[in-house]
Amino acid sequence: MTSFEGMLNKQYENIQKLQQDYNAMKTEISDIKQSIDNLQHEQSNLLSNLSTQREEGVSARAIVGGLQEKLSSAKVLITRLSEQLRVREQEGRRNNLEISGIPLTSKNENLFHILHRIGVKVGFSLTATDIDYIPRVRRFSSKETLRGSEESSASQLEPVKTSTIPNIIVRDKGRRVGYKYIWLNDCKIFIRKSDTSKAIVISSENDLDKIK
Repeated sequence: MTSFEGMLNKQYENIQKLQQDYNAMKTEISDIKQSIDNLQHEQSNLLSNLSTQREEGVSARAIVGGLQEKLSSAKVLITRLSEQLRVREQEGRRNNLEISGIPLTSKNENLFHILHRIGVKVGFSLTATDIDYIPRVRRFSSKETLRGSEESSASQLEPVKTSTIPNIIVRDKGRRVGYKYIWLNDCKIFIRKSDTSKAIVISSENDLDKIK
């Protein structure tokens, strides 16, 4: 009888141990399930964030596209305004006259008197009221300096190191590559390489590539 009770007690202990193991496994399975749920939740959040980032990327590309379009429009407008400004500047020089090859004989020369004598020679009458301003203009390289009183007075000689005047730029480049005719007509710059070649209109800096 005692032996039978011992067997029952041992079986009971085994059952309790199995119950404990089962409970432990159940708890572990519950933890694993919770971990899986957490992973699924994180995955859902990642997918949601990815979708949001894609939408933001599409929106950013749309914004960049809009900015590029505005930039292109701004460039076109700047080009148009620059051309209008160039035309206005040319119109402002409508009455300008440049005479080359006049020798410098004295630092006290009277440029108004010299111009009057030139007018007499060519049969054109000029008065002081016809003239706004007369300078002697000379371009210097970066290594050149004025010689002061050895050549002329500073009030009559105006150095221009780098010209930004369109017609002077065209003239200098045209002469370097052998163009025979360079002239202005109605505030437009024209060049022609020879008597038989076609005249070219220079309207912008891009047109300078035509001079070759």
